[in-house]
Amino acid sequence: MAIQFDDGVADALAQALEAADDTLRGIGYIRSNAVTAAVTDFKGGYSRLFVTAAQTESQERGRLAGLLNDARLQVQDAKAAATKERERQAAHDAWKLREDARREEEYVASVQGLPAPAGFPEPEPDSIPVASPHITASFSPSARTRHVTNGGAKGTSSADPERLRHFVTTS
Repeated sequence: MAIQFDDGVADALAQALEAADDTLRGIGYIRSNAVTAAVTDFKGGYSRLFVTAAQTESQERGRLAGLLNDARLQVQDAKAAATKERERQAAHDAWKLREDARREEEYVASVQGLPAPAGFPEPEPDSIPVASPHITASFSPSARTRHVTNGGAKGTSSADPERLRHFVTTS
């Protein structure tokens, strides 16, 4: 029985997962620099919220990148399992053909009163199918701190609007 598995689709999915993982990991340095620049001279409660949000984003980006890499590895494992199962099926089918031919030779020899052909039956290859792996991935963002602040102990908050605009543009 032929298995339903498309190696080309698996390769394309693995490449897409790897590209997304690489992108998420690659933007870390750029985002970190943008955050560092934005918090320069940024004071007060909103500064703390901004830094907390940036740290959370960084951690979750890393978690998501790791998840994408794990999914890529699972896809590659599934492709390897499909290849192994195809090889197992082909070996078993070839053995079956040889075994049928050997039995036919034995039958013909017995009907004609001839000695049985020399040799022993070949052992049957593995008949247990390779288990098909299940690919799983799950990501949920953590809860975000979304509240207003009075700006700090003195009720002030300051940020350089140009630095914040640069952060937004970079993000």
